[in-house]
Amino acid sequence: MLKNLELSYKYANEALIESNRIKSDENKTVSLNLIAKFHLSGNYDSSLYYAEKAYELAQT
Repeated sequence: MLKNLELSYKYANEALIESNRIKSDENKTVSLNLIAKFHLSGNYDSSLYYAEKAYELAQT
């Protein structure tokens, strides 16, 4: 569980950094919303999911 949490924060932080490079406002908004959901989620698996999706989107 702790490993998932650490991985979640890694993805979320990377997504936040990458989202600053996104040219599309729509993608940036979705990415930042996913990061917000990650931070608000009390479930570690959900946190990891949201963080990973934000990271993936931030790379597009």
